[in-house]
Amino acid sequence: MGNTPALKNRGKYVIINEGREGELLHNLEIMITDLQDRDRYIYDTKGKLIPMTKKDISGKDVAILDKKGLPKYWENEHGFLRKDRSPTVQNYKSKQEIMAIEFDKTYLSDLEALGIITLVDTQRVMSNFQKRVTAVKQNMVDAFSGKRMSFGDVTTGRTAKAHVGKYTKGNSEQVVGSSKANLHSKSDEVF
Repeated sequence: MGNTPALKNRGKYVIINEGREGELLHNLEIMITDLQDRDRYIYDTKGKLIPMTKKDISGKDVAILDKKGLPKYWENEHGFLRKDRSPTVQNYKSKQEIMAIEFDKTYLSDLEALGIITLVDTQRVMSNFQKRVTAVKQNMVDAFSGKRMSFGDVTTGRTAKAHVGKYTKGNSEQVVGSSKANLHSKSDEVF
């Protein structure tokens, strides 16, 4: 799920919130069923199903009927349901692409709003430039010890970054400071 086009574009990936896995699976089943039904048949320009026909003896078009006597309609050979029936590598990849686009377009924001999923940043590492910018925003004060830092302190390996809140809850704001002081931070939780 983390490789959908919208998530890549935003630099995010999905974490399923604890205890909400069943709700996510339920929504994904709804999405798959909707995709299977949506483009199952071919429609004309007016949005009507195109019936299957054959020529009778006199050369007239006659509808082909199923066992119940109802007209048969042309199935979309490129539709999602047809790809389910033929498990090839190409069909598998095509289904993944269709599902990713549908997930981004229809389900992503709703699932996030319902608290079923949380979007978190894919990048957890800070470059030296990002460390410098963060340190300036902190007024060059070490986030862990409260001491003043120089730019040399900020860009050395002795400087660590830490998330302000739980990363798994979607918090991506980070602070920088002495890595030794960070070892003795006030929280037992890893951010």
